[in-house]
Amino acid sequence: STRVIAHQEIPIETVLKQAQHLEIPLLAIPLSRCSGETYLSRIQSGLNAIQSRVPDISKLTLVFGDLHLDHIREWREKELGQYPLEYPLWKVSYDDLMDDLEKSKIRVVLSAATKDG
Repeated sequence: STRVIAHQEIPIETVLKQAQHLEIPLLAIPLSRCSGETYLSRIQSGLNAIQSRVPDISKLTLVFGDLHLDHIREWREKELGQYPLEYPLWKVSYDDLMDDLEKSKIRVVLSAATKDG
């Protein structure tokens, strides 16, 4: 276990601190390529764990930070469509996101970047 969130390269401890600061309950669902379990089965295990702790699961909404990858959104809607799904950043321009971030005056730590070609 690397304790790093794949693709974003963010230590899990950072996410834990964010959730604590925002007073948001967090259930981490570790994903391991070597486990033999599928991504979907891991997510379903996590949702089952939530259901066992929250009797009124009807208020559950899954929220994703996806920006523009249509095939990922389509997969989520196909496989997780029995739950309400929200994408608050969907198709928001990078310029608008940057403007909002700069106006917020929040301290930012860059964790990963790609080089424009």
